[in-house]
Amino acid sequence: MAEYIWGTGYRQYLQNQAFVKDVTVAMRSAARDTAGAIGTSTRSILVGMEQGVATTVAAQREATDRLVEAQMEAAHLTAEGLERVAGAIDDLHSCFRWGFSQMLARIGAMNDSLQSLIRVAKTPAQTAAYEQFEIARDAFRQQLFGECLEALGRAINGDHTSPGYKLEWRFHELEAIVRLGFAGCDVSLVDPVRSEQSFLLATRYAKTDYPKEAARAFLSAGWAAFIRENLPDALRHTEAAIELDGRLGEALFQAAKVRMALGQPGQALPVLRQAIELDRGYAVKAAGDSVFQQFSPDLDSFLAALRSEKLKGLQDRVKGALAELLPLASKAPALARHPFLLQLQSLAAGGGEWGLMDLLHFERERFDSGLKEVHDFLKQLRWRYEARDEVVSVEREVDEPFQEQETVWENVVVKPGGLFRKAVTERVKKTVTVTRHRTVRRAFSEKSRALVNGFGEALALPDGFDVLRWVVVPPGRFMMGAGEDDEDDKEESYAFRADARPQHWVTLTRAILMQTTPVTNGLWKALMGDKEHLYGGDDIPVHVNWFRTVAYCNRLSKTFGIEEAYVLSDESHDIEDFRFSAKVRWKGLACPGFRLPTEAEWEYACRAGTSAPRYGTLDDVAWYNGNCDGSETPLVGKKQPNAFGMYDMLGLVWEWCWDGDDPYQQDSVTDPVGPDSSSKRVARGGAWSATASRTRAAARRVHEPGRESGDLGFRPTRSLA
Repeated sequence: MAEYIWGTGYRQYLQNQAFVKDVTVAMRSAARDTAGAIGTSTRSILVGMEQGVATTVAAQREATDRLVEAQMEAAHLTAEGLERVAGAIDDLHSCFRWGFSQMLARIGAMNDSLQSLIRVAKTPAQTAAYEQFEIARDAFRQQLFGECLEALGRAINGDHTSPGYKLEWRFHELEAIVRLGFAGCDVSLVDPVRSEQSFLLATRYAKTDYPKEAARAFLSAGWAAFIRENLPDALRHTEAAIELDGRLGEALFQAAKVRMALGQPGQALPVLRQAIELDRGYAVKAAGDSVFQQFSPDLDSFLAALRSEKLKGLQDRVKGALAELLPLASKAPALARHPFLLQLQSLAAGGGEWGLMDLLHFERERFDSGLKEVHDFLKQLRWRYEARDEVVSVEREVDEPFQEQETVWENVVVKPGGLFRKAVTERVKKTVTVTRHRTVRRAFSEKSRALVNGFGEALALPDGFDVLRWVVVPPGRFMMGAGEDDEDDKEESYAFRADARPQHWVTLTRAILMQTTPVTNGLWKALMGDKEHLYGGDDIPVHVNWFRTVAYCNRLSKTFGIEEAYVLSDESHDIEDFRFSAKVRWKGLACPGFRLPTEAEWEYACRAGTSAPRYGTLDDVAWYNGNCDGSETPLVGKKQPNAFGMYDMLGLVWEWCWDGDDPYQQDSVTDPVGPDSSSKRVARGGAWSATASRTRAAARRVHEPGRESGDLGFRPTRSLA
């Protein structure tokens, strides 16, 4: 008979003191023994980069930790704890050992509560039987296994008070588990023959309504037959389990093992492959199993062929990925060093150092996730611009002297004059060189501060543009609006909570350039020339109405030679006057001119990849009425920035957006811009005067566009192609 994990016989296997004493230590020991039992030739196939078997053993240890932890939490057979046990076993994957067969009593429908079972009881006899089953489960929990069997006997066969109920599969399965044995069991009760019979009864009664439970019972019946060396029955039961649940990995492995024991490696190995396709750990489990090792040449040939097949299949996929990534890597050194790209290149170069376990892991778990990582990294490289000193070529107009030939006529003396006669001259044509000046455009190489991305591409910006005041916000998708955790202020008005809902997905397809701080008095004066109508120092936010922000954006575009984003008409008063207003038509997102952000752009830029109400701790990122007494407006840029590098997106001043007052809709939207016209305009982000609950990414406020106050400001943006 084949050896077991802990000894040469089944009772020794169950009675192993290390196993009974400490399930965790025993499982880890078994994992080490499994790895140590693998032959040298097999190991060379499985292990490539010194991680194949080691990774699987580590995974088995982690699974054991979760399993034992869940077992301890489930000691009282609570539904919550039992769900954790079920998750830990995970349909009996490659970390399962038959020393854990007691776990079968605590997974799936075996842990249904007494109340739920009684609810489906149709007769008093069934109710009484389920009550006895509950007594049996409690005895099982207390390791009173004899009493457990007694209660199960009453549940199935009845007593003087009740006729019993034999059609409940759970009763038979729990009896079978006690008879099969497990770590810490009462060995005197172990009876594989009766265990097999009880498991088969469980399959009979569970098959229609609980096919997965029946599959596990068939699997267990197969094991009970296997340990008695009844290999034909073991195979029949195990294949019945597979028929009911083709994804029960342990059943596939057990079927392969039984066929190996029957001397049928040609039929066993294709079934083993099915198990390996579900869980690569079965390759290690088979390699360390004494039954499989009896046919080591067959097993090695099978594993080597599987490795070659997996390598070829991966190389075909890798070629397509490299065709896309290598040209990009030549422009982006950071991408060329990406670990996943290096792995792809290693595979493409032959993959000689890759073992089967590495290839299986890469095929199932790493390839798709790695490609996603790289594509996400490419987006970061594309849109993460940094200010750098670059040597750039610029054209400038210069005054340039030049020489050219010119034809002139001169009077030349051909006969000198005398005392009483004139000199004789004649006109002679000559060619002379003259110096002239012209204005030309010449290219110069000079150092310039530029915004440069990970591909070394500099953002095209106008001459004189202060790149340190601006950041690039990439396109993206986010959940806009207030979530359930956006209501920590119970006194907040219903109007705010309703106004920021419902939450909805927003996709922004364009990158934008956005100023890192609100526009200050100093920036306003430098561009607009207005010095008399501003209050406070140069580094506090300028307080202007919505119409004046639009005029500022147009002036900024004009200064840098960019098409203006807005068409203004019917202007009233001078721009310096706080009463300034106009009819405004926006040319749309495609226009490159400076403009106000849309409300969606503003919230996306504020959140900077976060989903919480704020992008940081409130006092660290924002000025609001909890840390500002209102005696003077705080300076810009003194709080921590968000992940995009923008300051004061929360607090300091409410920031004007383009959008008019418009309620949110539930549907997902792309590049929303709000209504074309509205009597009110939206401001976002809170202010030094706002409460904590208003200083949030989702907070909205609306004002008449002509309103001008000390807690209203703005920051310009522009679309990037």
